[in-house]
Amino acid sequence: MRNSIYDIDPQTEDWFHMLYHPIQKFQDDRFWGSPMTAWQRTDPAPQYAALPGAEADIGDGWTVLAIESNVADLHALSKNPSEKLSKSEHALLFRAHIRAGAHVGNRTLRLQPVLVDGGDGLNVVSRIVYTDRWMPGEEGWIDFPTTVRRPAHDAAYAIEIGWLETPDIRAHAALLAAQPQTNATNVQMFALSDGYAVGMNAPAATAQGATLHSQLLWRAGAHVGTNWTAFVHLRAKAGNTVAQSDHPLRHQGASFPASVWRTKCLYEDDFSINVPTNLARGQYELVVGLYNPTTGQRMTVDNAPHRTADGGIKLATVTVK
Repeated sequence: MRNSIYDIDPQTEDWFHMLYHPIQKFQDDRFWGSPMTAWQRTDPAPQYAALPGAEADIGDGWTVLAIESNVADLHALSKNPSEKLSKSEHALLFRAHIRAGAHVGNRTLRLQPVLVDGGDGLNVVSRIVYTDRWMPGEEGWIDFPTTVRRPAHDAAYAIEIGWLETPDIRAHAALLAAQPQTNATNVQMFALSDGYAVGMNAPAATAQGATLHSQLLWRAGAHVGTNWTAFVHLRAKAGNTVAQSDHPLRHQGASFPASVWRTKCLYEDDFSINVPTNLARGQYELVVGLYNPTTGQRMTVDNAPHRTADGGIKLATVTVK
């Protein structure tokens, strides 16, 4: 059962034994490769779904068109360690849709889920590809089976892929997440649009020259595929912004792009605004919103009492003393 594309025997690999078990061994000299083993799937065949991402160039004309996985949430593979899981429940399976480029000999295609902010990722999986057996422009799928052997932290992972022989070219072709488990319920939520909502915890007062800390709680709505950037403005009663903070969406300090948000999940995002030292004392409003960092277009805010004319929403009033 040797795989001519990868030049390996999958029957010798751990991932294969997670998905299959032997049911019969037999000898028949009429067949090449005898003795042979008949295998049966331990569990039903995995169901794949596309991960959010874009086409990625990995060099020499080779392109990753899409990446699919058997899970949409890594927490599905990392239950309470005290719970017994079958081997296949730990299996994290990827497959990459590849378009061939130039013939560059035998190469190793490497895939690894890495934290969006950098740092430790999940297991590296590699596959040997005989590029000379592909016609330029030909498309096909390459499997990357791995496992999750420890509980996943709430985080977003970029699926990094590229040739082992050209380490300077590493494409982030897709995103996968371990969805947050927060159950915060003590924050009043205000509707934006398409099911999105936001709430805020902020102090009632601050001082000139101080750092104003606030925590936003986002509730994800309909999936729109836009990786929004969030803003928090400190505005005078006249509507002019006197201080602000913008950053890509995060959860508990780590980047968590909206393209991997799950509808109705809650995401905690901390903001800090430096209050100008010469800011006049008085009352100011905290205005929050989302915008597309590529186009600058803000997310629409449905008509609501707290909506601002420029597409924000007033969440709190702060007194500068």
